[in-house]
Amino acid sequence: MFETDNEIVITVITSALLMLFLIVIVVFAVVQYQNRLRKYVQEISNLKIAFQEEILNIQNEMEEQT
Repeated sequence: MFETDNEIVITVITSALLMLFLIVIVVFAVVQYQNRLRKYVQEISNLKIAFQEEILNIQNEMEEQT
């Protein structure tokens, strides 16, 4: 299969670089996912706060009308 030691070394180095590249891609994907998740959670939190504020405003308006 391998004829020289150089071919073995090149194969090992190439395999290591490929594994490193794949690890970098996976880490990058996880970081991107975490960032998107954090933005989503923040957006949901902001919407909940806005909803609660709107409910309070409506309650205040109803009290003023009565």
